[in-house]
Amino acid sequence: MKPALSILDPSPLFEGQTAADAFANTLALAGALDGRGWRSLWVQEHHNARSFAGSAPEVLIAALTQRTQHLKLGSGGVMLPNYSPLKVAEQFCALEALAPGRIELGVGRATGADPRTSAALLGPGAQAFPTMLRMLMDWMLDASCEVPLPEGHRATGIHVGPRGQRPDLWMLSSSPDSAAFAGAMGLKLAFADFLAPGAAGAALEAY
Repeated sequence: MKPALSILDPSPLFEGQTAADAFANTLALAGALDGRGWRSLWVQEHHNARSFAGSAPEVLIAALTQRTQHLKLGSGGVMLPNYSPLKVAEQFCALEALAPGRIELGVGRATGADPRTSAALLGPGAQAFPTMLRMLMDWMLDASCEVPLPEGHRATGIHVGPRGQRPDLWMLSSSPDSAAFAGAMGLKLAFADFLAPGAAGAALEAY
């Protein structure tokens, strides 16, 4: 049985190229992969990085939904400490409505940026990640009607739209500690072997 292969594309900026060129390459790649046995294409989030055009995966995924019919599309990932969990849930539930059954939300607990850029993003920082992840999960489960927000929940009366099928939720990991956290939360795991070569075995055991 052949393994299901996926691609992680940061929309690299090669010499002489513009961001429009980089995004066009990503869109062309998705079209070439679609319906040809590839499992998924994930796009990345980078800030203050001159080598990559990918800074807003939710925007690029929206464009990719209109260029593909079969390929799963995901974020590798959304750096949750930079954002409101409510807004992330809304964005990815909207993407799921555009491409039902094909959206994968990969979240990371780092900011994906240098300290000054992280501060400019106005997020609460990585220390708030566990609480933010729990809120994101609760809102998406509520939006899918799988687990409605209970009485007394801190977000009671605040609902994510559009309601309906929710995207698949994954956690990005580059260490055994984050892999263990993903397992404890019941999330799917994407291990960044390119960041921590040789650590996958320990991470999977911890997961």
